[in-house]
Amino acid sequence: ASLICHLRKDVQGIVRALKTDFPELWIKEYHGKSNPVEKTHDFSNVEEAWKVVYLVAYTSTLKIGVSCTNPNFERAFCLFNSYIETNARMNQMLFHMRCIKDYICHIEQRSSNVPITEEGLFR
Repeated sequence: ASLICHLRKDVQGIVRALKTDFPELWIKEYHGKSNPVEKTHDFSNVEEAWKVVYLVAYTSTLKIGVSCTNPNFERAFCLFNSYIETNARMNQMLFHMRCIKDYICHIEQRSSNVPITEEGLFR
């Protein structure tokens, strides 16, 4: 599965809770303060780096050119903030995982004209 969040603190908090409750899970997390050497290595070949990973959690630190087709990542969980990113950027963050078949998105809405529906998000 993949966990996509705008905020590093969300990724870190969720990953910390999962590692506490399920220490047997192998989880990779990527954000602005994660190890740059590990990120460079993993992003050079995500299929290899993530082949035995249960969850990949990331922020927008996952850049253009990184895409994964591993069927282990058919589910995605997203925590988005409408006031941080555009709908196009949210879409791009979600589909770094090319084989998503099911996703659950929570979009925190503040006063803005950013779409909050699935239809609006993928226009």
